[in-house]
Order: sequence, then C-alpha cells, then structure tokens
Amino acid sequence: MINKRYSSVINHVSIFTSVWLFIILGSQLSGYVVFQLNTLVVVYLSWYFYLFGSYLSESEINIDSIVVKILDIEKIKIACYVLVVLSFFANLTILKDVFFNFSSFEVWAKMRNDQAFSDYRDGNYFYTVFGNTSNIYLPLAIYLFMEKKINSLVLIVVYLVSILIAVAAFTRAPMLYLIIISIVFFTYQAKRVPYKLILTSFTVLVLLFAVSSYFIGEVSQGAVDTNSAINLYLYGGITAYQNLLNGKYFTYDVFDSSYYSFDFINYILKTFRIIKSYPDLVREYDQDLPTNVYTYLDCFTLDFGFMGAFLGSYILGYISKIIYLRYYRNQSIFDLILYSTICYFASFIFMNNEYIRFTFVLFIVKIFIIKFLIRFKFEMPTLTT
Repeated sequence: MINKRYSSVINHVSIFTSVWLFIILGSQLSGYVVFQLNTLVVVYLSWYFYLFGSYLSESEINIDSIVVKILDIEKIKIACYVLVVLSFFANLTILKDVFFNFSSFEVWAKMRNDQAFSDYRDGNYFYTVFGNTSNIYLPLAIYLFMEKKINSLVLIVVYLVSILIAVAAFTRAPMLYLIIISIVFFTYQAKRVPYKLILTSFTVLVLLFAVSSYFIGEVSQGAVDTNSAINLYLYGGITAYQNLLNGKYFTYDVFDSSYYSFDFINYILKTFRIIKSYPDLVREYDQDLPTNVYTYLDCFTLDFGFMGAFLGSYILGYISKIIYLRYYRNQSIFDLILYSTICYFASFIFMNNEYIRFTFVLFIVKIFIIKFLIRFKFEMPTLTT
C-alpha cells in the first residue's frame, strides 16, 4: 500500500524492504543464525517504523501543478567536467600507487587488507571534499547524455574514471554505490525501469564480489570457504546485531562524546578540537564473529535501547520521504541525485548506517553549492558614461 503511492516501483521503501527481509529470511533459511524472539521483534518492528515514516498521504502526492525549472545545460556540463577532474586529482596518489604496484590480484588484496592508503585519506581535506564526488558528476553525466549534450564516449570515460576510483578504494561498497545511483537516476529521468541494466549490473557486481572475496581470503587466511564468506558478508551484520542485543559488545566509557548516532556531529567537534575522541562508525569486531558491521540499527540501539531502534528507523524513513517529495514536486535533477543516494543507503542497511556519516552532510552541502553556482549569472556590468 505504501509502495504504490510512489511514482516508481524503484524507491527507498521497496529497496529497504527487499534488503531487510532478505537478510532476515535468508539468514534463517540458510541456517546461519537462530533468531531469538526479542531479536525478531526488534528487526520486524524497526521495518514497520521505517514504513510508517515513509508513508505518503493523499495531500502530499496530489498537487495541482509541478513547476519544472529550466536549467543552464552548459553550466551543468562545466560542473560535471570540473568535478570529474577534481575527483581524479584527489585520488591521483592512490591511483598511481595502485597501478604501479598492481602486478597481480594477490598484491591488490594485500594492499586492501593492509589499508594501504588510510594515512593518505586521514587529514587530507582536498580528498575529503573532492575524493568522492562520483555520486554527483555521474548522475550529471547521465542527464547530459539523455539530453544529448554529451556523446556515449564521454559518458563511458566518466564511468571509467568512477570505476577506477571505486576499485582503488579497496572496498566493494563504491561499486554498489555506482550501480544503485545509476539505476535510480535513470529510472526517474527516463520514466521507466531499466530491467536489463539492473540484471547486467548486479551480475557484474556478484562476479566482482566473488573474485575479490577469493583473493582477499587467500591473502588473509590462506584457505577460502566461499559459502562461509558469502554468509558472513550477507548475514554477519544481523547476527552481530543479535549479539549486541544480548550484551556481547565491547563498550568503553572512554570517549569525550559517547553517542554513536551523532557521528557527523562528533566528526565536526573533533575537527575543531572541541572533543578528542568519539566512537568510530566502524564498530569493534564481534566477539563471536570476524565482522565489524552490525546493520544500520546498531548506533540507535547502543544509544537509546530498543526504542532507539524504532524511533531511529521512523526518522530515517521520514527523511527519505521528504527528500523524495522534494524531487517529486520540483523535478530537480539535484534533488534526484540526493534521492538516488538515499536509495543506496537503503540498500546498504545490512552493513551499517550511512545516514549518520559526515560525508552525507558534506554531500548535501556540495549539492547546494553547485546549485547556487549554476544559478549564478556570470555577466559583466554595463558601463555607463
């Protein structure tokens, strides 16, 4: 009922529901975890609260008219090219080291396990601002291509740059990011669901996951149990969350800010040296599992208990709905870029909570700045005598 009120079957509600039910039912059917009653109550009620927050009323979707603002295509093209170049240079050191050291998949896997470029990213503000802007310039490139302002070769080059940067990040999440934002953005711009693109994209993602998991496992443990690796990746988070509910979690009262849910606020406070320490978004490894992910619910539960899981889910659903409504009413490509990212967050809930990251706040700020610059008129003043 809730999903039918959205203009496309691909939306944050359908994505969240598909992923969340898949990991709950999949983990049970696979025998990977035996859920306790209190865990089932929390995870299912959290889903319902997310749905309640995402509910669209008749008055919200029945609007008299939609005003489509005319965009300056040339300025959008400039913004797209500038972001691609800045992102490339922000990742140049990483890309250079990857290609100069890439003699085999085993070498790549070792660099990934050793977190070879964590020092380069930490404290590098140029990288912080421009290193991860593919979620903006890639949708802009798709828009320009659909408007026939760039050709297929330019679009392919933009995708290749995005993929190279994603691979150099030594994690598989950026590849999922590229796929989700591409599918969502194309779906809403073209007003149709690209089923072939979806099937092809996720087939490629599964192959990449299989290959990378094999070599990472070879480097880290010498022997690879493919089935165990897949189960851990898909169901490890929700299993670890059950352990968290049972009190099996490393909690230390040594942080200046003890709240897990306010990661982006903590980041800002630490940047300005108001606080010295706060809980890391990447959690401690589980005591019983070799995993450091606890689903999107961990921070809310650690801070506010069971009610935090329910209230936090409602807030996330409500925020997602508001962002969708902004696009629905304004038909702005920038609102659609933001909503595409929200849909990616909904697909990543089985791992951790992307909504509370500082990078999300920074992403919103960058969108507003770009919108302002595109609207700004670069005109010379008229000289009078």
